[in-house]
Amino acid sequence: MNVVRYFRSATIDGSIESIARQKADTQKFCDNNNYRIIGNFVDVGYSGTNMDRPDFQRMVDVLNACSNIDAIVVTDLSRISRNHYQSSKFVKDLESKGVKILCAADEDNTHSMTKEDYEEIIQTITKIINSYKK
Repeated sequence: MNVVRYFRSATIDGSIESIARQKADTQKFCDNNNYRIIGNFVDVGYSGTNMDRPDFQRMVDVLNACSNIDAIVVTDLSRISRNHYQSSKFVKDLESKGVKILCAADEDNTHSMTKEDYEEIIQTITKIINSYKK
């Protein structure tokens, strides 16, 4: 399986250690699963609250242009986004292109969203919005 890895650290302080740990964790995960790493993308000093990050956007462009990438490997989903709506939408968009997100920290790597998952998210959001209307 051909994969790319994505690393992110929100702060500059401590980023060397954080990125090094993410690289080591994802390298071990890829080695254990015989995944072929064909690219790495790194953003340092960018929050996970939005997806407007230079290397993240470059990775998206590469994914859109290449059909030989099967998955993105991250240490955990928070590296992609800390915004659950954005990360859910991103996962769904990737799945429609046949690309998976694999998390080195998760053994089962079941990040496919089902219809029920989306409905549960919508219901939760609706409840939150309704609570503010009162």
